[in-house]
Amino acid sequence: MGKDMKIKLLQPYNTICTTEKITQTWEKVIMVPIYKRDKDKKKPESYRPESKELCTQTIWPFCATEEYSGTAKVRLQMALDTLRMWTGKWLMKINPEKTFFTTFTSSTVSHVSQTVRLKIEEHQLQEEPFPTYLGVTFDKRLTWIGQTDKCKERGILRTGLSKRLAGTQWRAEMTVLKTVYTGYVHSVLKYGSSVWNTTAKSNQQ
Repeated sequence: MGKDMKIKLLQPYNTICTTEKITQTWEKVIMVPIYKRDKDKKKPESYRPESKELCTQTIWPFCATEEYSGTAKVRLQMALDTLRMWTGKWLMKINPEKTFFTTFTSSTVSHVSQTVRLKIEEHQLQEEPFPTYLGVTFDKRLTWIGQTDKCKERGILRTGLSKRLAGTQWRAEMTVLKTVYTGYVHSVLKYGSSVWNTTAKSNQQ
């Protein structure tokens, strides 16, 4: 996408932010029910509404680094309240059922995360012990075991292709096998390594 096209795409959003007004065509949309696979087609909850004109899904990650979980709870709740007021102003709505939080701590005490309770309006948010963000799986103590295991499983599956190429009668050349490994296998093994390289050496083997 060129620079001129990006400017054209951002222009309506910038106009809305500066004028604090939404065009009438965006205030009225046609909702289309999308069937959820393997659900009862006779029940309304088996369908999810989707707009034909405009469909956006935004991820807002919040982070609070504090020594005490109670202080982090207060800061995060204030951020959620501010976000809720902002989305309400722009006629958007946060889906509480798809909003969760995770408490990261080096403590081995299990009840630390139980002191954190976050809400959106009257909806109690659920805690996710193994959240995934941009394809990287986190855990509460940041040991990265889940992420390294996932990389290992995907790497083993993709290594099978290289073995099949090397085991055929015509046999792929070494340069071809190296290219396949670098682009198809190695990229999976090292995905997100700039984050999880602090994991124990035993997990990296």
